[in-house]
Amino acid sequence: MKKAIFKGSAQEARSTNLSIKPLVVAVALTLTFSPSIWAQQSNSKTDAASELLSGDTTKIGGYVRAMGSWNLENAGSGNVGNNLLTNDKMPSTGQDETGAMSMARGTVFLDFEAKRNQTTIKASVRSDQEVETSYLKRLNQKRAGNSVLGLNALPTGKSTSSDLMDQYNDTQIRDLYVDFPISENVQARIGKQQVVWGESDFFRAMDIVNGFDYRWRSFLEVENEELRKTNWMANFRINFPEQNGSLQAIIKPGLDRGEDIGNSYDITGGRWANNPYRGVDFYNVNNANSFTADPSTKAYLGTNYRHHLGDKKDTTGGLRWTGLEGNLNYSLAVLNGFGNPVVVPAGNSIIGSTGSTAEATSGSLGDVVFPKITAYGFTLNGYSPTFDAVFSTEQVLTTGVAYNFGSMKNGSQNPVFNIPGLDGYMKKNTVTSMFRMDKSVDLTKVIGTSRPSFGSVQVFNTHILNYNKSDDLVGLIGFTGALKQNTTWVTGILGMNYSNDRINPALAVGGDMTNGGGFIIPSVEFVLGDFWRLKAEADIFFSSKSRPQAFDNQGGNVADPGAPLMGYFHGNDQFVLRLTRNF
Repeated sequence: MKKAIFKGSAQEARSTNLSIKPLVVAVALTLTFSPSIWAQQSNSKTDAASELLSGDTTKIGGYVRAMGSWNLENAGSGNVGNNLLTNDKMPSTGQDETGAMSMARGTVFLDFEAKRNQTTIKASVRSDQEVETSYLKRLNQKRAGNSVLGLNALPTGKSTSSDLMDQYNDTQIRDLYVDFPISENVQARIGKQQVVWGESDFFRAMDIVNGFDYRWRSFLEVENEELRKTNWMANFRINFPEQNGSLQAIIKPGLDRGEDIGNSYDITGGRWANNPYRGVDFYNVNNANSFTADPSTKAYLGTNYRHHLGDKKDTTGGLRWTGLEGNLNYSLAVLNGFGNPVVVPAGNSIIGSTGSTAEATSGSLGDVVFPKITAYGFTLNGYSPTFDAVFSTEQVLTTGVAYNFGSMKNGSQNPVFNIPGLDGYMKKNTVTSMFRMDKSVDLTKVIGTSRPSFGSVQVFNTHILNYNKSDDLVGLIGFTGALKQNTTWVTGILGMNYSNDRINPALAVGGDMTNGGGFIIPSVEFVLGDFWRLKAEADIFFSSKSRPQAFDNQGGNVADPGAPLMGYFHGNDQFVLRLTRNF
């Protein structure tokens, strides 16, 4: 699961034809170019670049991809009104959305690498452009008509924060670095890059050097590098041959944009917004109510990348030792970086918290900030002949993890609207533990696979230190689901191969042992020659509750704690098709 910027935004004045053009171009490239043409182009570009740089080797590669997804459930039912957020379904789009196309995405990825002697220059660019499907258009319209508290529609008839497509359409530099030796045992990589630490799948304990962008695909993308952000950093590796190990040092000098730190989630009402907030834009200007003296200019939530909890210009970094002891691979690491976002509540007597963490904020409800954390990690893996399997573990102590609190079940400091999580925030230390077994499973005589299959089972637990139930921590702001001291997940992966690896089904499953709920993700990839890949996938979620209980500004039922993670995905089952042309 761990394989290893210029912002492009949709202008409202553009016509539908212009917004469709990037996807049409991507599909046309994918469907028309033959392997021989790609080979000719690649060779000619390689020769030209080699002559230009006088390099030892030059490589140009990448892929063109078309990707689509469809709703498998009705994500459009529900009522719009003062009790909007207590309905079981998403805000209404006015029709049954079962089968509606939720994503039509085209991607072009170009990768360039030139090596001369022992120095390597690498640059890669990825452009993602989407068609605004009818479903997304209805969500865009709903974002304009639904305020966070279910009040009246905005008179403008559109969201005042941005177009929904802005978070999907993007062209960015993925890599731009130079790799060179300083001495025989010291290697340096300077520039924009991503670094992968840790052993865990699905859930990440030490893989936090770079943040992740979950807005367009949530956590479901198998290739983590498609979601992982890239950052400017200096990356040094010192080899110690006699000790069978190496020391890696990372320095991030604070050159990244604010949007490139931490993890990004869909809080603007898009297709992966948490239930029941799809169609609700938290960055919308609240000119439908009177929270502030100047309601036409102040949004519900602001974003502060220069907060004292975490400043984008702060220097961060870490050290990691990796070594081999007998047949065991191990690592020891310490990392100072940015954690998950938390909301600092607004410090005013009308909306904000009266608690000690309230501040003056740019948003009426509060500001999203990215607190800094320090993680101390240990990993160990090795092969067991007894079980014919590879066992892995990852143990991480993380200090300074910020949580919002106030689930409303124990009373709230918010005097009017009682929004869960806006009582304030507090810091805790956590211990995350992962245990995994990877094993080759021979199913050739059972289900007729062409070779033994890959199987993996993982247990992942998060333990909150110094936990007190009275702290009333919430999993996410806007939801009443209180966190428990331990949250345990069990996940499994089975990868199979047929027709000499030309047809490759896979099954990923996961279950929340603490709160209930889980997911099932069956998929199959078809290898079509040397260059083409076609993948079909279903993303199916289930929860022990119908949903996590959101707040009700009318003082309705808020006692149901819900299923904190899987309840967020309730009603969002998807079918996905992906066609890729590698070159």
